[in-house]
Amino acid sequence: MSELRFHILGPTIASRAGRDLELGSPKQRTLLVALLLEPRRVLPMRRLLNLLWDDPPTSATANARTYAYGLRKALGPVLHARDGGYRLDVAPTDSDLGQFSAEVAAARLARSADDLSAAERHYEKALGMWRGACGEDLPADVPLQHQLVTITERRAVAMEEYADLRLRQGPDPRLPEELRQALADHPTREGLWALLMRALAAGGDTAGALEAYQRARTELAARLGVDPGAELVDLQRSILAREPAVVVASPSAPSRPVVPHELPARPPVFVGRDAAVAELLDAVADPGVRRYPVVLSIDGPGGIGKSTLAVELAHRISEHLRAEAGQADRQTDGEIYVDLHGGHSGLRPANPAEVLVRLLRSLGEPEPGREDLGGLSARWRSLTHDRRLLVVLDNVLDADQVRPLLPNGPGCTVVITSRPRLADLDVTARQTLSTLDIDTAVRLLKAHGEADDGALRQIAHLCGGLPLALRMAAARLASRTDLTVGDFALRLSDDRLRLSELGYRDTGVRATFRSSFVALAGSADPVDRDAAKLFSLLGLLPVSDCSAEIAYALADTAHADASVGRLVELHLVTSDNGRLRLHDLLRLFAREVADDLPTADTGPAIHRAAWCYAESARRAWLCVRPLAGRTLPPSPLTRATPADPRTRAQGVQWLAENSASMRELLFALPDLPSVPLSVGVEILRHLTSHDGLAGTFRDTVAVGGRVVALASTAGDPRAELVARRLLAINLQRLRRYPESQAEVRPAIALLPQVDDPVERITTLNTFGIFQTEWGDLDAAEQSLRAGLKLAREHDDPPWTSLLLHSLGMHQRVRGVLGESIELLREAYGIRQALADEVGQIYTRMQLGKALSAAGEVAEGLAHLDRALVAAERLNSAELAREIRIDRMEVLSRAGRIGEASGELRAALEVCRRLDDEALRAEVLREAQRLRVPA
Repeated sequence: MSELRFHILGPTIASRAGRDLELGSPKQRTLLVALLLEPRRVLPMRRLLNLLWDDPPTSATANARTYAYGLRKALGPVLHARDGGYRLDVAPTDSDLGQFSAEVAAARLARSADDLSAAERHYEKALGMWRGACGEDLPADVPLQHQLVTITERRAVAMEEYADLRLRQGPDPRLPEELRQALADHPTREGLWALLMRALAAGGDTAGALEAYQRARTELAARLGVDPGAELVDLQRSILAREPAVVVASPSAPSRPVVPHELPARPPVFVGRDAAVAELLDAVADPGVRRYPVVLSIDGPGGIGKSTLAVELAHRISEHLRAEAGQADRQTDGEIYVDLHGGHSGLRPANPAEVLVRLLRSLGEPEPGREDLGGLSARWRSLTHDRRLLVVLDNVLDADQVRPLLPNGPGCTVVITSRPRLADLDVTARQTLSTLDIDTAVRLLKAHGEADDGALRQIAHLCGGLPLALRMAAARLASRTDLTVGDFALRLSDDRLRLSELGYRDTGVRATFRSSFVALAGSADPVDRDAAKLFSLLGLLPVSDCSAEIAYALADTAHADASVGRLVELHLVTSDNGRLRLHDLLRLFAREVADDLPTADTGPAIHRAAWCYAESARRAWLCVRPLAGRTLPPSPLTRATPADPRTRAQGVQWLAENSASMRELLFALPDLPSVPLSVGVEILRHLTSHDGLAGTFRDTVAVGGRVVALASTAGDPRAELVARRLLAINLQRLRRYPESQAEVRPAIALLPQVDDPVERITTLNTFGIFQTEWGDLDAAEQSLRAGLKLAREHDDPPWTSLLLHSLGMHQRVRGVLGESIELLREAYGIRQALADEVGQIYTRMQLGKALSAAGEVAEGLAHLDRALVAAERLNSAELAREIRIDRMEVLSRAGRIGEASGELRAALEVCRRLDDEALRAEVLREAQRLRVPA
């Protein structure tokens, strides 16, 4: 637990080390309470806005951010912006609500173990935490109040349990007055009235008990328009009859003339969801000991199999309940199924009042006439109070639609399915469904008919493990006897045909996706409309996944973060640690609907995303090597901002997480005319720089070739020079010398056409190093000295140190050791002054080899030791491998073969961690050359 403490069971208070904090305006406190109700969970901005305002104004998002800023100033770094929302990083028990819940749970556990004194202590402690109504100082008109009412109801439930516990231990003279005080706040709770009647009767006050019944009858009639339920009626009769068991008697069950059995037929094929079924079934406790209905929630994107799972689960629960009822010599009250149309395109989502009429009718109730939603919901709760009922509410739109439909009987079980996660609904257990793995998908296809495993695996892969797609594929195979499984797999592999092949008229994958998209695009909420547009643009962005700031750049609107949150909420986009991904079939659908966007929107959006990649990569690499960065074209962003890593570790992490996406973008660059070539070249530059740390040279070679070809076709000598140089660097790293030379020659021919001094210096340095490695020593020295002269003329320390380093390395190779050491020491001094950690490592490596070659073995090894320590601190396995090879060479030439063998083993272990057989073979070749035994 932290020093922060929160109190919301009454006026809202936050304190640190016992000192109250200033929490700001009522709306700001409302935001805090909303976050405290779900600690350590990200609340999307859209949901927060709907908790703060009935009708969020246009300034709502900006206001909410202001409130969050104010809370962060008061609370410190426990409040974080995450995934288009906010997360309060405090433990549940840091609030009195969390402590109350923990104490009540402990009381129930103690009671189930017959430790009544411990249970009583826990209940007393829990109820003593309440100082009033939950959040009573918050504005009365905020929608959050609806949630706070349910929390206050939990207090009443705990009071009932505590009072019942005390009554079972004998008459308690203090209890009637405590119950009267509770009823002042909860006058319609029949359970409290029953306890008051029992407490009075137990104390010998029969008249008082009967008077309490009359008061209960009056309150229920005045407030709800209903008569007392069976429990109160039976209790009154028992008191009139002066039955001795009245204090602990349980009410008898009313007659149930109608027992509905409305579940759809069980799915004929059900695979891949056994774990989800088992977890949800575990939550269905014995109704005989439950005090609340069990509510099970299943959510996930369209076509994921929510309804199929719900129906299968409901049948299993029904079997369990019937078996249990038979053992207890009683009956269940049946099963009700209702489709609320929250996930269907073209169908109006069901009105809760209409659904309640349908539910009441299923239990044999007469038509309610003109009763409003509140009255219908109250009748439903009264009717289900003591029933053992299973209710399936399929395709729920949101929590507001389903909340009035929940029964309140502890014997009831509710199964809910929805596309969005109903995070603001109290549930017993929930499951978010994901796609099926390939093996399970093949099993599902085989259940519809046997076929060749290879072709079925291809179909399963093209369906992306989406159950609806797999079922449509099986149906298409069954209906098209003229198609072999292989032919069908070939048709699915065509992106232009796939969605059509996985549907029929108005059903199938495309129709299912369209229902979610149309709901967004046709919404009156600007956040929804922006989310629909962003979804389309994400389909056009040629990357498998992207970080949030890239999505914000695509949208570049005031609602970008809320729009991302809405897409995640509806499962149109998945978010994994902040990285956004579209399912392959959703990506195809997004590209289709993007055709409706004007080119004036799509081209600039892709340009913004590419520029954001380039600028984010530039900033990330500056954290790794703080040298002068290249200038990008002017920013096309108006509201979004690039990533801005602040430390080296953050820079490396950003590059590692985004390298694959940047390669995908570069591979598609010829098909992205809106992206300036200069932006693509800058992305390639920083990818190549990162490759030197990560060892991912091969991954960038293919995309580098495409950028070279594009630059050559465009007739841009500077872009072509840079692209050829970067491609040659990675080819050289891979020891593919002929291919590297093939890039260098045309690049050298371009030098006279390029005026940029930095690019000329960089190219002379790079090619001088290559020429040294190729053995063309005179040409290498000429290139390097020309580059050093240019760097000194422009008084550029970073590039001067680079050329000094390269020329020092070259002179070591030539055997001019004195000048080599002198040049390297000067380079090292500049790099120290620049705080260039990576550069210092490389220069120490060369100094170590030069000093050792000059006979200063101890000093040379000391430099290599320090370089190795730094490389391991920076977590660069590739650098560590190179340094191990250098140490092996120095030790071998010094005759210290045993130590050299140790370095060989360490280098091979690095290759094993990198999972690179080519590097391992290279290390072994070097060891063989040096005659170091493996």
